[in-house]
Amino acid sequence: MNWTKLLDYESENLFAGTVIRVPTMRHSGNWYYDSVVDFLVFDAISYEEGCGLGLIVMSGPKAGKINTILPGVSLAKGAQAISKSWLVKNWNEYFYSDGTPDQAWVSIVESINSLPDGTVWEIPETENDDFSL
Repeated sequence: MNWTKLLDYESENLFAGTVIRVPTMRHSGNWYYDSVVDFLVFDAISYEEGCGLGLIVMSGPKAGKINTILPGVSLAKGAQAISKSWLVKNWNEYFYSDGTPDQAWVSIVESINSLPDGTVWEIPETENDDFSL
């Protein structure tokens, strides 16, 4: 994965599948135990009317825990993505009250085509394979 500082990230859109990495600034009852935590942007729009995307923990012992579901106003204009400028402006209220956006890093999760042993995997062709992208 290639990492870019959030504030240097060129796109205004943080789509589902984007990873945001932040350092823990202090241990408190409402944060995570790890010194660094990764969050995955996920599509939460179908959960509740008027909401935007969400952030779910993807590292450490709290992996799989929903951190937040953002309000609809967090959506980027013309895209089903978090507006980077909205997230930066509302960082402490909606994401992490003890940290700052200049400490965050962003990475895009890329498609995977190999197994852990290095085998490159190709989807087998079948006679009834009528699915296309």
